[in-house]
Amino acid sequence: MPRISRRTGCKVFKAEKDELRDEKQKLELEKESLEHQMKLMTSTPAYMPHPTLMPAPFPQAPLTPFHLQAQDARQKPLLLAMSLMN
Repeated sequence: MPRISRRTGCKVFKAEKDELRDEKQKLELEKESLEHQMKLMTSTPAYMPHPTLMPAPFPQAPLTPFHLQAQDARQKPLLLAMSLMN
């Protein structure tokens, strides 16, 4: 194993120490950035309105597919005619 002078050894260790310090600072900044992003994702937005206590003035439209709505519309006259027969 080659012998390294004390001065050279100190310079090498100082360079490694500086490199590790820089890497630690980068990781700390990245951690803070990720924590900030998590806070933004998990917090409730300020623009979200409070739910109203009054019911909506119009009922919400059904969320059925269009082809089922059309089929339902075709059956209504048939059902009406059948109910009049009874």
